[in-house]
Formats: sequence, C-alpha cells, structure tokens
Amino acid sequence: MFDNMIAAARPTTTVASTGSVARPDTSARDLSALAATDRTRLTELDDRRAAGDTKAFYEGIRELADAHPHTQFLQHEACETGMKLKRSFKEIAPYCDRVAAVMAK
Repeated sequence: MFDNMIAAARPTTTVASTGSVARPDTSARDLSALAATDRTRLTELDDRRAAGDTKAFYEGIRELADAHPHTQFLQHEACETGMKLKRSFKEIAPYCDRVAAVMAK
C-alpha cells in the first residue's frame, strides 16, 4: 500500500556526476500552512538534500512534519525519506499513517 502511495507522489530526482542529488521538483508543494521561518527552513533542508546530506534533511523534515501534522507533503517527505534511510517502521509510522489518512479521504 505504501509503495503505491510513494510511487504516485515521488518527485523525479537525478544523481549528478558529483554524487549529489538534483533538487526535486517542489513546485507542487502547498506552503500556505507554513510560516516564513518554516519556509526558509524547508529551503535550507532541500539544499542539504541536494548536497547529499539526507540524514540532516530527514531530521529537519521530521521536525517540520511534527510541527505541521496536517501538511501532507511534509508527512510524505518524512515517511519516504525514513524508508530510504531504512529507519524502523515504529519511527516512521506516524508520518506514513498521516499520509495514508489523507489519501483515504
């Protein structure tokens, strides 16, 4: 079930010759629920992910997802990145469950 949700919402990324990951297309994100400071933080996190620091991105996106539990794209990013980093299901379940709840509506 989660594989289908992730495949449908996964942004396209490419790996550059330097080993860093190109910034995913974030134009579809609804940032209306985020304060200006959170938007700035999200941009910083995207820069870290693009530089290849996925662990720092994951920790930061979890903080934002916890602060904004009804913002779907934050929950999705936390769930997907946690799976990519092979975090325990217990750790990522709250984010994945929130994504599933929004998709079930």
